[in-house]
Amino acid sequence: MKLLKSIFAFVAGAIVILTLIVALPASKAMADSVGPNYPAVGTNVTGIGTVAWQNPGNISDQDTITASALLIGRVTSNYLQGSEFGFNVPPEATITGIELTINRAVSDHNAGVYDNVVKLVKNGSIIGENRALTSTIWTTAFTLVTYGGPTDLWGESWLPEDVNNTNFGAVISVSRTNNGNNNRQAEVDNMQITVYYVFTSDMSVSCGDGTPVVTYGDSLTCQVTVTHIGGSVTPDGDINWTSDGSGSFSPNPCNLDGQEGTATCTTTYTPGAVGSEIHKLTASYDGGTYFAPNSAYQNVSVQRRPLAVTADPQTKVYGDQDPEFTYDYTPELVFDDTFTGTLTRDAGEIVGQYAITRGTLAVTADYDLTYTGNFLEITPAEAQCTVTPYDVTFNGEEHTATGSCVGVHDEELAGLDLSGTTHIAAGSYTDAWTFTDTTENYTDQDGTIVNTINKAAAVCEVTAYDVTYDGTAHTATGSCTGVTGEELTGLDLSGTIHTNAGSYDDTWTFTNANYSDQSGPLTNEISKATATCTIEGWTGVYDSEAHGASGECLGVDDKPLAGVDLGDSYTNVPGGTADWTFSDASGNYSDASGSVDIEISKADAVCTVTPYKVAYDGLAHTATGSCLGVEQEQLAGLDLAGTTHTEVGIYTDSWIFTDETGNYNDQGGTVTNEITKQMITIYAPIILRW
Repeated sequence: MKLLKSIFAFVAGAIVILTLIVALPASKAMADSVGPNYPAVGTNVTGIGTVAWQNPGNISDQDTITASALLIGRVTSNYLQGSEFGFNVPPEATITGIELTINRAVSDHNAGVYDNVVKLVKNGSIIGENRALTSTIWTTAFTLVTYGGPTDLWGESWLPEDVNNTNFGAVISVSRTNNGNNNRQAEVDNMQITVYYVFTSDMSVSCGDGTPVVTYGDSLTCQVTVTHIGGSVTPDGDINWTSDGSGSFSPNPCNLDGQEGTATCTTTYTPGAVGSEIHKLTASYDGGTYFAPNSAYQNVSVQRRPLAVTADPQTKVYGDQDPEFTYDYTPELVFDDTFTGTLTRDAGEIVGQYAITRGTLAVTADYDLTYTGNFLEITPAEAQCTVTPYDVTFNGEEHTATGSCVGVHDEELAGLDLSGTTHIAAGSYTDAWTFTDTTENYTDQDGTIVNTINKAAAVCEVTAYDVTYDGTAHTATGSCTGVTGEELTGLDLSGTIHTNAGSYDDTWTFTNANYSDQSGPLTNEISKATATCTIEGWTGVYDSEAHGASGECLGVDDKPLAGVDLGDSYTNVPGGTADWTFSDASGNYSDASGSVDIEISKADAVCTVTPYKVAYDGLAHTATGSCLGVEQEQLAGLDLAGTTHTEVGIYTDSWIFTDETGNYNDQGGTVTNEITKQMITIYAPIILRW
C-alpha cells in the first residue's frame, strides 16, 4: 500500500514541477538550477522535541522504505535531517532561491500531526526562517510538499560553496496536537532540494569613439555587448534603452544574440531635444534566462540643427494694418517642431520703405537660426474714421456715439458729424454719421451705426424666512429699486405666504413698465413647533383600581392638542412605567415622547382574629378570624395554626397573614386563648341508720 502511495505522490510532484516550468516565462522568471537532489545521508538530530526518528537514512531516495517517528499523545519530534545533497553550483553563480520538497504521510486519519519546524542547514548549523506549514494537517496519503522556491533564500545569504558543502541540507520536526492514546506514526519517504542561481555579466555600450556627436533631428547607432564573467554561457534576453535627455530608440528593446559567452544587440538613437547637449544613453539588461540584471551607458553630444530664415517683401496702403510678414526657411523642421512668434518691422507710418526685422520669430533651442531681412512698402491712403456706437441701459440722460477721423500722421481730423446719433428714450436706432474733410487732403466719408438704449434692470432683493410655526401667516420680505435708488412698485410676494409648518419652494415676480420683468425662486421654511407636554405619573396605595399617566400637550395658542397617548395603566403592585407619546396630526408640531412611573404600594389587609375561652373538653381548639381586602374580599393567607390547644391553660398565641396576591403587606399579631378546668359533680349516697 505504501509503495502505491509513494508512486502516486512522486507522479503528482513531477506533474507539479513540469507545470511550473512550462508556466514561467523563460526570459523573466527563470534562473538556472541544479536538482532536485536526494540526500546521501539522513540523521536524527536532537535539540528539539522528545521523539526520535527511526531509520532516518531511508529518506535518501524514492522507494517504499521510510523514516518514521512514533507519536503517542501531544508530543514533538526531534529533527529529521538530510545532508550531502551533492550539489556542484558554478563558483561564479549567484544563488537566488532554494526549494525543498518532502514526500510525507501519517499512519492513520485524525492524527492531528502538523509541521513544527522546516529549516535549512548551512555549514552544519540549522538556520534561516521557518517554512513549516503549521496549519496544514498531514494526510494518510503520501504527499510531496514544497517549501521555499526559486526566489526564496529562507532569510539567509548563500554562496555556491555553502550549498556545495556536504554539511548543507534541511531538517523537519513534526508535532502531534491531540492527546489521544492511539499510536500515530509520521513517515517521510524522501527529501529533495533544488538550488536556483544566476550568472553575473559585464556590459559595455558603444555609440562611437570618445563622445559621439549627433545633430538634432539625425540619428546614431549604438551597440551593447554583454559578456559572461568567468564562464561561457551566452547571455540572452532583451536590452531596454533609456536616455536622461529627450529621445527615442528603435528597436527598443533589442534582443541579444551571440555565442561562447558574449552577445550583442543594436539600436538607433534619435534625440528629441538638445537639452543639456550631453545625453546619457543607458542599456538595461533584464538578465534573460540565466543572468542577474545589469546596465551600462555612454554619453553622446547632441548639437543644434542649422536653420536659415529669409523674410518675404511686403506692401500696404497707408493706414491699413500691416500684412502678415511671411518668410521662407531651409532645411525643413524635423519632428513636429513649429515656429513661434512673428516678424516685425521698423517703426513709422508715412509713405516709404521699412525694414522687416526678425521680431519675436523663434524656434526651439534645438536649432541654430540665421535670419535675412526684407522691406515693407507703404502707399498713400484715405483717412481712417472710427465711429463707435453705444449700447447702454436707460438712465434718463442723452447718449451720443463717439468717434474720430485720423490722418496719415495719426492726427485727429475735424469734420466728423455725430449729431444724428443722439437719443434719450429706450430703443434701437440706425443712425448716419458723416465726415467732411476741411483740409481737402482726405476723401469725404459717411456710414451708419446701430445705437441701442436697453430697458434698465431693477435691483430686487427678496429675503426668505425661516421661522418656527406660531399659527400666523408669514410672507417673504423684499424690495426693488430703480437706477436712481428709488423704490419701485410691482414686486409680488403673494406666492410666499404660508402658515403651516413645511418647506416651500416659492417664486416672486416683479413687473414694471419702465424696467425689465424679473422673477426668482426662494425657499421659505416654517419649522415644526415644540408642543408643551405636561405628563405626570401616579403614586398611591393599592386600591384595586387601574391607574395610569395623566396630562396633556398644549399648542402655541395654549390649547390642548390631539394625538396624546398616555400609555399603559396598572392595577397591581408595584405598578410600572407608562410610555407616553405625542403624534401631531396637523404636521405643525414635532412628535414627542417620554416615560413616567406608576407607583402602587401594598395596602394593609383588615385582619380580625377572635380568641377563645372554653372549658376543657378533651378536644383541640383554634382561634377564629379572617383578613379582608380593599373591596372587603376574603383573602387567603391567614395562618391560625399557632393558636390550637387541647389542654387546660392560658396561651398567648401568634397568628400570621402572608399575602398571596402581592398587593397586601404581610401582618402578624397575638391573641390570648384560655381552656379552663372542667367542674366535676360528685354524687355521694346517704346511708341512714336507725
